[in-house]
Amino acid sequence: MKNKYGFGDNAPGNNSVSNINSAQLKDIKKQLPLKQLTQEQFDFWQHNGYLVIPQIISPEAVKRSQDFLWEFQEMDSNNPETWYQAQRRDHAMVELNNSGMVECYNNQVL
Repeated sequence: MKNKYGFGDNAPGNNSVSNINSAQLKDIKKQLPLKQLTQEQFDFWQHNGYLVIPQIISPEAVKRSQDFLWEFQEMDSNNPETWYQAQRRDHAMVELNNSGMVECYNNQVL
């Protein structure tokens, strides 16, 4: 039986943000002018599904983010023995358990 989002009840992920009737990324037609991306960047994103934007954040912000993630995971970047430990926190989306996904949101550093 399909739920209101068009998926079966056992579908992985958050069904509230997915819909099989949604437009495909490649088919989206911009209605408003691009503000941040160039047309080439937008076209690349539509075709490939990702976009690398060089220097979008500072090297200092990258370092602060790295430091926070090491601390959050209770790991030491200089000690490989701390890198492969049992998962400390279960995910709300159980299919992410033991996947390497780090769920930490709304931290000021991020």
